[in-house]
Amino acid sequence: SKLDNLDDDVSSREKALKQLMGPKFSCSCIRCEYDGNATEEIRNSNYEYHQHKRLADLAMQQGRFDDAAKLYNLILKHNPLDGDVLHARAASFLGKASSTPFGQFGHCHGYFVEAQKLWKEAGDLVGCENH
Repeated sequence: SKLDNLDDDVSSREKALKQLMGPKFSCSCIRCEYDGNATEEIRNSNYEYHQHKRLADLAMQQGRFDDAAKLYNLILKHNPLDGDVLHARAASFLGKASSTPFGQFGHCHGYFVEAQKLWKEAGDLVGCENH
């Protein structure tokens, strides 16, 4: 990438890209599309499994668990029995649980229980006997 920091928000990345590429530059990558003001309809119409999976996994790595969960849900609309994505979605809720201040919301704000429920559903859907 030509940017020093890919963790910045969409407007900061847009500004940096315009400085590099010129004032008329408009990024059309999947992340800028997702992070920008795209509607749910546009996101669904531009769906591409591998790009969305990479974007969801990137969100997990960056600790953006809400974004990851939304992206995994989008993937599951198109591929409801994708075991890897079903389990990754559950992991995103575990990430939310571990990053929620205990004192502010009580016991993990229900995210831990939701993660367990999602892992159970994933196991039931894809036939994982170990879950």
